[in-house]
Amino acid sequence: MSKDNTTQFREFFTKAQKILLLLPENPSLDAISAAYALTHAGTKESKKMTLAFADPHHKQETLSFLTVPENIIHSLFGMRDFILSFSTKHNPISNVRTEKNTEHLDIFITPERGAIDPRDFSFSPARFGHDLVITLGLTERNGIGALQEQCPDIFFEVPIINIDNTTNNDNFGQINIVDVTASSICEISMRLIESINSTLIDQTIANCLLTGIISATDSFQNKHTTPAAMRRASTLIDNGAQQQTIVQHLYKRQSLSLLKLWGRIMSRMVWDEKNFVVYASVSQKDFHDTQTTAADLPKIIAKIKSNYALGKVFFILYEDSSHAIHGLVDFTRTSDPASLADKLGTRSADDIYTFQSEDTTLETAIKTVLIKLN
Repeated sequence: MSKDNTTQFREFFTKAQKILLLLPENPSLDAISAAYALTHAGTKESKKMTLAFADPHHKQETLSFLTVPENIIHSLFGMRDFILSFSTKHNPISNVRTEKNTEHLDIFITPERGAIDPRDFSFSPARFGHDLVITLGLTERNGIGALQEQCPDIFFEVPIINIDNTTNNDNFGQINIVDVTASSICEISMRLIESINSTLIDQTIANCLLTGIISATDSFQNKHTTPAAMRRASTLIDNGAQQQTIVQHLYKRQSLSLLKLWGRIMSRMVWDEKNFVVYASVSQKDFHDTQTTAADLPKIIAKIKSNYALGKVFFILYEDSSHAIHGLVDFTRTSDPASLADKLGTRSADDIYTFQSEDTTLETAIKTVLIKLN
């Protein structure tokens, strides 16, 4: 009889010593919270845990109230060594030294006798420094963005456990724990942590898991809220999770800077009553003048949704520091979000989808998006 994926997860996790957790580029708060929880759990089990993800919108800052794991990286450069090997079968080496300057590294090899035959040299990549990779909220291999280019072979040389709750997951892992009925990645992660050791979930881990569930369910108010999510949340509170503190940090702390940005966006908001679309644009000057960043925009979209009950699609286009045009869009009130997402070429990050526009101005980018949506 084949093993269920929870049992497989426990066996792989238990055997592994060095575990790398990968998140999609611009991950959801749910995915980051789940990664925090699994990292803390692995550390308690004496595993060497590393969490890697690209965070262009600085979403990690939103979760600064949680206990942040130690080994978080935002680049995969240097993840594996390369081996320069010399055969000593016929001519042993008596000494090796190196000299390094700004231009190059010199390796000096002294043989015991005679000259060195170049045919005795070989050059090859070493094994990866991790024996297990766990992905969270990643629907496809190239979803890690720039990290994919930095270490392209990692998905093919290390066992992959793929954890997700979306319907468009490619099931690219050796173990695929994709539960589309789960409210959040944290709900799935809680079950998996319990399978490792039923006593692992302390207050630190419980806070991380409850944060993800609250974020993914919009504090138990959106369509992702299920009876199972409520039961899991209740158990986490029993384990010490601080629900009111989490809600306070996620929803009730609005800085003056955020309110200034909200005011600017509201002043140029457009309501397309015919197509039920609400949209606006944000320039780099807006970010500069209000001392905000693109990481604040998901909060703005949530506020827009609460003010436009009839709206079905909500999007904001913004300029980055190089004046490239990016977009955030929420399709959650539509009947077929996947189809609309395909039209815009978006990547999912929880309820918010992200994309980059080929247009060079915000005005032309808005027209392009509206044409695609219509």
